[in-house]
Amino acid sequence: MPVRPLDVDFSKFPVLYVTINAELTLEAINEHFTELEAGLQEHQGPFVMINEPLGKFISGEMRVKIGKRTDAFIEKYNDRYLGSAVVVKSVISRMMIQGAMLLIRSNNKIKLVGSREAAEEWAEKKLERRAMA
Repeated sequence: MPVRPLDVDFSKFPVLYVTINAELTLEAINEHFTELEAGLQEHQGPFVMINEPLGKFISGEMRVKIGKRTDAFIEKYNDRYLGSAVVVKSVISRMMIQGAMLLIRSNNKIKLVGSREAAEEWAEKKLERRAMA
């Protein structure tokens, strides 16, 4: 069975785990967002996402396409979407991405972290804050 470029795991909802396993195509991105939306129709309430690229390079063109789809997705689920933690193990890569994010000034609620454990801690805090609101 071939490896899917993008996997989404709803088993620990309200935390969604998104894993990038292989080079992305426009078709894979579209399938991913279709799967995300279908899964969210089966679940209620707020959610956070943990994204793990597994060291896969994402081209500039694909980042732009993902960004556009992500913006539309966030707009649609803004009342439920609390944010995304992106696991970037390399400190240098995290710093470069953070710099780029400052230039873009996106409305996306993204937190860059160095490990899955840090992402899970961040997700738990986001969900706790929402529950207290």
